[in-house]
Amino acid sequence: GRNVALAYDSSDGTVAVAYQTESAADSHYEIRYAELPRGASAFLTPEKVQVQTDTEHWLYSPGLARANGTAHLVYQGAWLLCTGGCPGLVYRSKAAGGSWTAAQVVVGSEGGHSVHGQTVVRVDSNGVPGVAFLGEPDTDYTQYVRFWRPSMASAVVVTKGIQTDDPGIALAFAGTKPRLAFALNYASSAATVWYSESDTGATWSTPTAIPQDHGGIMGPWVSLAISQGKVAIAATESGASGSDPDACGQPKISQSSAPPAFTTCGPATSVS
Repeated sequence: GRNVALAYDSSDGTVAVAYQTESAADSHYEIRYAELPRGASAFLTPEKVQVQTDTEHWLYSPGLARANGTAHLVYQGAWLLCTGGCPGLVYRSKAAGGSWTAAQVVVGSEGGHSVHGQTVVRVDSNGVPGVAFLGEPDTDYTQYVRFWRPSMASAVVVTKGIQTDDPGIALAFAGTKPRLAFALNYASSAATVWYSESDTGATWSTPTAIPQDHGGIMGPWVSLAISQGKVAIAATESGASGSDPDACGQPKISQSSAPPAFTTCGPATSVS
């Protein structure tokens, strides 16, 4: 998974980073967190949020958001909180000038549903966080897209597809309403990037296939932005068809003012 996450807090101009690093003393992994206050020329001394206690279980895949002075952090490390090891995500938060809250297991991320690829944390217009992640494929090669908020008893399944070697996921909010873009394979479809939306995060719309640029194959890295009701999804292209060449250059940008209807092109309207 991705082992560094960056966040910007517009309320006070702070840049924050969370990352995995290896201890020089004993080769154990750690999750660290550091802040760069507005106007500062260097980051403050990094904090050790979590330290690995053995050589079998890693700490990795942090996701980070910061809003109104409070940092919201998730990372793979739920094995620390249960007997026998149960890989999954934990959530912690920290208000400005305060200490990190006790680790809270993201129920629905442990066991066979541990995170695969990056973990994404974003905050809504009220500063409330949401977490989106892709679970490891089960033994039947089913792969789940899941969403969680601290108020939820368990992460909810947004949708499921088949095992994807390079999945991707992005989360954004339209006010307080979560929106997702993700790269995932479905057995019955050639589409590779999808969009889904929710009012509360508890139930989600049927995923919409984002149109490809002719014979292009989009994914796995996706980004999602929302402004004044308009949605934009950016994606890399992992392959193309020689018999059906692209019309637009890289990266691919899909836009909509009324989802689920999207159009796809790019910043460059030509491949030359």
